[in-house]
Amino acid sequence: MTLEEYDCLLRIVASSENPPHQIIATLFARFLEWDPNEIVSELSARPLSKLVDRIEDEFLAVGFGSLGFSREYVETRLQPLRDRLNERVLTALSRDKSTLGAYREILRRRPGLGARIVGDTTLGDYYGCDEPADRADRVVKWRAAMQKHAIRTYVALSALGEVGAGALPHWALAAVYLRLLGWDPRRFVAERSKYLLFDLVTLARCDLMQERRIPAALLDDALEALTRRLDRSMDALLEEEVAGLPPDPGGAEAEARATRMEEALGVPAFVAQRPAGRTRMDEYFTSKDTEGQVILWSWAAGACAAS
Repeated sequence: MTLEEYDCLLRIVASSENPPHQIIATLFARFLEWDPNEIVSELSARPLSKLVDRIEDEFLAVGFGSLGFSREYVETRLQPLRDRLNERVLTALSRDKSTLGAYREILRRRPGLGARIVGDTTLGDYYGCDEPADRADRVVKWRAAMQKHAIRTYVALSALGEVGAGALPHWALAAVYLRLLGWDPRRFVAERSKYLLFDLVTLARCDLMQERRIPAALLDDALEALTRRLDRSMDALLEEEVAGLPPDPGGAEAEARATRMEEALGVPAFVAQRPAGRTRMDEYFTSKDTEGQVILWSWAAGACAAS
């Protein structure tokens, strides 16, 4: 794993909407390589606020510190988690309905737990069992759930950054909805094609936060390249991208270039010459088969990212 990948996964985990105790257990088990049995025996009775302090110290001692990062850097990465420690337990568990359902029995058996401050609670408050082996199994499950979420989010952010930097803006937005959010082309045409691209980027950001639970700060970073391109016209973007291609490209790159050229011939000049952010999605339709065009745009954005 590269340093960049490690850092991105840390940001994803620390800013996740999963309950803080799951995040903390994952940081120890996955990033600091603690054995789940050691976590249960050594850390279960300590307040979560103290465990975050220990995570910072251990990152500096065995992780980030050896790479030359400062304490301020580590503190910044873990700040979203620290902010969550000030929430009430019920609030922290209520961010996701399925999470709240999983802890409903624990909250029922411990009526005062929901009103406590998260940072004052311990891992032991959330196990829902007493046997060390069962508790270690809980830690394994927390780690697995967090790891699955982190990998899916990392893949989505990587794809978002690649299509945003390499594809025409309306292609990139089609790819966001069809490939990352799993929307049907018909729904996309019906619900999103009338928006200016500036506004559609904002909507896509909200949809990704809600449907994929991707933290806002990470989304802003991933969308930066796409947002910058909204100030330029399609004509200008085409000239720049075609000029950068080799004289006789092959494979996906050649097909993507052909699609660019074919589309450019059909888009009215008053659309192609305006800043992309000030154009609407439906102004790029050059065929009655609008759903088919959206699918083509999504594919072309993927080809740009792969080339």
